[in-house]
Amino acid sequence: MELVEPPGRMSVVDVFVGNFPHIDWSLYSLWVEGLTLAEATARLRERGQAPSPGSLEGDLQASELADSYRLFGLWEGMLHQPRGFQEQLVFQLEPRTQGRLVEEYYALDSAVARELLGRKLTSRLRKDLDEVAEKAGVSLRSCRRQFDNMKRVVRGVEEVQGTFAANIKAQFLLSDQLAERYSVLVFVACHRLETTKKKLAFLTFEDFHLVCGEVMARWSPEGGQVDDSGEPLLDKDFFYLLRDLKALGEKEKEHRYAVCQALGRAGLAQRTMSEIEANFKGLSKALLAIGQSLYSSREVKELFVMVMDKVVEPLKQWRLTTEEVSLLLTTYVSVVVKGTVTLDSSLTSALQRFMATLTLLITTFHRAATCRTAPA
Repeated sequence: MELVEPPGRMSVVDVFVGNFPHIDWSLYSLWVEGLTLAEATARLRERGQAPSPGSLEGDLQASELADSYRLFGLWEGMLHQPRGFQEQLVFQLEPRTQGRLVEEYYALDSAVARELLGRKLTSRLRKDLDEVAEKAGVSLRSCRRQFDNMKRVVRGVEEVQGTFAANIKAQFLLSDQLAERYSVLVFVACHRLETTKKKLAFLTFEDFHLVCGEVMARWSPEGGQVDDSGEPLLDKDFFYLLRDLKALGEKEKEHRYAVCQALGRAGLAQRTMSEIEANFKGLSKALLAIGQSLYSSREVKELFVMVMDKVVEPLKQWRLTTEEVSLLLTTYVSVVVKGTVTLDSSLTSALQRFMATLTLLITTFHRAATCRTAPA
């Protein structure tokens, strides 16, 4: 029966169209890894997640996989700007889904991050990533994706006032953990810290993640790591005060006696005590020299090299365990804090702040150097 609307009346119809895309997360991970559609399909078959070709089921799934790959390709340009991706209206995606897409796309392989840490992210380097990809054990496409993401993040936040991790999280919508990993790359790039020398090659990205996080937390001025003019910051007032550490160096004999007495009470072996007593002057001179040099930006760039050359290598020759090194450095400060060796109160506080971070650097590098093969 035909329904005829009375004259002068209009039918109003509300239409809702939903296009929530189905995401095969296993396939998305393979796409992020840089696998082609054929390679991803073969990988899924190896896992028993895709039927053999030729069957109707196989042909249907092959079509679905191809559609998914086309969809990922459409999203990729948007993923370069996560905030824009969050606000787009073309694809109906739940916030949780968007967050996961961004997080996985910006994921960092530690091996790739280590190879690129401290290097200038130039177009020329991008053309020569084959060696980096081979050493890191990832596909060239994955290596390029990570390179481009690193470059995008560094450029996006290097001149933004505040802290690197907070700015990365806000601009790229990454998790706290991933934002902190990227903050290490930005921190090293902004301060041009030397991380590429052969003597540091045995150190992993996790090692640098740990020590850079400590430096950013303890040696940055209160309020941020970039000032309102876009310049990267370390606490110059604190570094200026460290130049007065020469006052502790002038009390070397008194300091050595106090440290050795305290370590003796801690029950260190006689051989270890002999090494410490015989080499204390050189160690103390090296520690204080690092502190006094930090006021110079040029010296800050060589921080990791100085720690390796002046402290870690000599300590390795003493054959101390990392635990003994930690105890030695803790005692080095504690005898001053307790007043056994007297210093001005402001300088004592500065020594504590300086040595807390330096101790972490030294013990991290020492543990890595004794567990891995460090090039000569």
